[in-house]
Parts: sequence; structure tokens; C-alpha cells
Amino acid sequence: MQQHDEKERYHKAIYAAKALGVNRITVYRYIREGKIEAIKIGRNHYISEKAFFKFVSEHCMPPGFQDGLLVILRRLADCVRENELDTLLHRKSDISDRDVTD
Repeated sequence: MQQHDEKERYHKAIYAAKALGVNRITVYRYIREGKIEAIKIGRNHYISEKAFFKFVSEHCMPPGFQDGLLVILRRLADCVRENELDTLLHRKSDISDRDVTD
């Protein structure tokens, strides 16, 4: 069983796929093959930022080119923020729709 640090930030595998520019199924394959460490809670896989950093530095860049990693990590953060914003806007839309129909 995988152990995780309570203070470590975790993100859904779909966000890692968006940040890497690959299909979510590719990320699930990486998890299955042991290339990316993840924990599974219910139906979702969660990847720690530390595990994501390790995968990118080992598999996506030549050694010594970790500056590009910052760009990818920013893209990961942007994907998460974008989803949070979409969720917030969707909730506001639902509330507005209810107000109109009542």
C-alpha cells in the first residue's frame, strides 16, 4: 500500500494529463506501469506534486534541463485553477437558472 504525506498537494490524474499534453488514458498507463506514483481514492487517481515532478524530470527532459519543468508545473497549476473557475461558474449558472425558473 502506498503511503502519502498529509502536507503534500495531490491533483487528479486528468490535470497531469492536461499539463503533459497527453490523453488521460496515457497517464493511467504510466500509473499502471509504475512510471508515476499515484494513490487511488474511489474511482479517481491522485498524483502528488512531488511524484509529478519526479516523472517529468526522469521521463520528459534530458538531464540538466529542469528549467522547463517550471513551465510544466505552472501549466499544471493553471489547469487546476481553470477547472476550479469552471466549477465555480457552473455553480453560479445553476443558481441563476433556478432563480429564473422559480
